[in-house]
Formats: sequence, C-alpha cells, structure tokens
Amino acid sequence: MEKRYKGYLLTAIGISFGALASVSTKYVMDASNIETVAFYWFFFALIWASIISLYKKRYQTVIPAIKKQPKIWLLLASFFLISYPAWLYSIKIIGPVNTDFVTLIGVLYMTGLGVIILKEKFNLFETFGAILAILGLLIITFNPVENLEFKVIFILISTLIFNTTRFIVKRTIHKVEPIVFVLVRNIYGLIVISIYTFVFGNFILLEGKYLVLAMIVPLFSTVLQHLLMFQAYKYADFSKLAIIVALSPFMVIIYSYFIWGYIPYSYQLIGGTLIVLGVIMLKFKRNKRINI
Repeated sequence: MEKRYKGYLLTAIGISFGALASVSTKYVMDASNIETVAFYWFFFALIWASIISLYKKRYQTVIPAIKKQPKIWLLLASFFLISYPAWLYSIKIIGPVNTDFVTLIGVLYMTGLGVIILKEKFNLFETFGAILAILGLLIITFNPVENLEFKVIFILISTLIFNTTRFIVKRTIHKVEPIVFVLVRNIYGLIVISIYTFVFGNFILLEGKYLVLAMIVPLFSTVLQHLLMFQAYKYADFSKLAIIVALSPFMVIIYSYFIWGYIPYSYQLIGGTLIVLGVIMLKFKRNKRINI
C-alpha cells in the first residue's frame, strides 16, 4: 500500500473513532449526568493512555515535559477544562450532530489567527470558503425547527478555546509526542472533576452497557484517534487528510441512525454541508502554505 493511501486509511479510522465520542457521550449522559460522564471519560482515558505509554516507555518524558514549561502546560490544562464541559453541555442541549458540525468552525478561527498573528491574507478561494462556513453556521443556529439560537454558544466557546490550545501547542511546545499530551490532559482533568464531584456529590455509578461504553470508548476516541491521526500526518499531505477529517459529522449521523434511528433535519444537512465545504476550501488551500 502506498504511503498516502495508508495515511488516508488511518485518518478514516481515526475520525470513525472520534465520532464515537459525541454519540456515546450523549447515550451515557442520558442515563447519568455531565459530571459522571466527565469523570468516567477522564478516568478510563488516563488508564488506557498510561498502558500505552508504559508499553512504549513514554511515561518517562511526562514529568520533564511539564517541568520544562509548567506555565504553558497549566494554561493548556485550564483551557481544556473549560472547553471540555462546554462541549459536553452542548451535546446535552443541541445533540451530537449539531455539535459536530459547529465544531468545524474552529478551522475558520484557526485561519483567522494565522491572518492576525502571522500576518497572512485571505485569498478569494478562502474568502468564499469562510462565507460558506459562516452561512452554514447561521442556518444551523437560526433554523425554524429546533430554534437553537443562544444554545450554540457553548460549542462555539468550546471550539474557540480548544483551537486556541492547538495554536499554543504548535507555537510553544515542540517535539512532545501525542501520548504525553493525552496523559497530561487527562491527569489534570481527572483531578479537577474528582474534586468537583466529591464536593457537590453529583456522581452516579454506571452499570451494564453504560459502564462498558464509558470504559471502552475513551480508548478509541481519546487515545487511539489522536495516535492514528499523528501517524497519518507522516504518510499523506495534511491538506488531503483535512478533507477526510471535515467529513466526521456525517459519521456521527450514521452512528446516530443505528443507535436511535435518528434522521437528520434538512437544515442540518444543508447547513452542515455548507460548513464542511467551507472548511475543506479553507484547509485545502491554507495548509499548502502553512500548517497551523
């Protein structure tokens, strides 16, 4: 198999794993609450990441990485601990499909950072892509069916903060393997959510299929997804892989159909498709110049 096709395959598997996160989160959250889902996800993601790091002997690099730039790591962890609950709450109130489509707006935000901070310029192709993405967002937000309006603000906040962390990572922290990021993020997350659930007593003990999902899904969505994507970038052009990544919300629709028999509204398909097309135009063109 050619390297580029291997990259495409790894990316496709990665986004199929990632799409499990929002759908499974909604499924488990319906039987518990946000705090419980967060605790189980952090706990089991940390376990799986620790096992992988032990196997690859990467655990030895965690403490030195934190000591080298403690303020940056603390800032990244703080940002994540704001963005993750906002993402969970978005799934709860607007559903996984809308959440995944709106999440793609983060690409427009990252492009904007490149324009502002790196003094880049939009060309006509990118401008049209940005307009499509914004139009799609407006269609999803102000649709007459669900009347989401202000409810979309939570995933927008989550997306902007999360992509800010990505920008910081690429500009300040170099040569740190993905498994180290996963470990540090989940260590911070587990500590904070454990304190929160202990103080407010909102923890619900999961059983049966809900517990199985809470145990298994973090391995795929939180750990393996990131590792697969990291490997994919070594084999194929980033701009080509970005097209596959942008299609992830449609994978969420497929999962939702098999779990709940969910049929997307026409506004979701129209608005979501416009966002995806706009994002593909932005990523494909800009990643040829610089990867941010």
